[in-house]
Amino acid sequence: MPEGVSEPMLGADASRPNNVRALGTALGISALWTAAQLTGALLANSSSLLSDGLAMCVDVCAYGLNLASEVRSAGRACTLVAPFVSAVALLLVTAYSVADALGDLREGGAKKQVDGRLVLGFGLAMLFADLAMLGAIFFRGSAARLQGSPFGAVCSVSRKSELNLFSGLAHVLADTLRSLTQVAVGVVILAGGPSNIVDGCGTLAISSTILLGALFLLYEVGVQWRHAMECARCNGGDASYTQWL
Repeated sequence: MPEGVSEPMLGADASRPNNVRALGTALGISALWTAAQLTGALLANSSSLLSDGLAMCVDVCAYGLNLASEVRSAGRACTLVAPFVSAVALLLVTAYSVADALGDLREGGAKKQVDGRLVLGFGLAMLFADLAMLGAIFFRGSAARLQGSPFGAVCSVSRKSELNLFSGLAHVLADTLRSLTQVAVGVVILAGGPSNIVDGCGTLAISSTILLGALFLLYEVGVQWRHAMECARCNGGDASYTQWL
């Protein structure tokens, strides 16, 4: 083993092409559906679709930052930038979405009715897109890991050695929960619920999911940063070591 290179680093290098491919797939799918979702939000007059679309804009930027960081093979300090920036952006989206939802709930049914069919349709479509992105991440190394069992093809994601991919996975999981919320909102509206009230409640539920995801990412960034600093102090600030933390 080359001097100054640890086993975790070699493992990270081996998995990097699969991680890059998985993040690239997530970026492409998310970018396509973000444009569609924002258009659908305007057509359906839905604040819940709009808040989800804005969160998806952040997701697209996050996937791009994660992908760039993974391709560059940068040190841990640079790797932490992508999840930190995306978490802060998600907090801003949450604040806007909550304010919009509270406004809808105060107005009651005064605003134009929300089209439940479009909300349900986009929710189902995005749910399938989320499943495709999850498949790209979890089965990114299936060709190398398949050993006669379908479960052998599933690759885990390490939040320590694969923080970029872990950040992307957190975004996809949060988006899956938001898509499920959209489906529920569309079903309730079509069942006869007051569309504007149901849509506002759906926006609050989606905003809660976005908030939890942002706080979790901030927590992970803090943990990884503290670990990197502790390792740097233990190794006398050796940059060649901290680069591969």
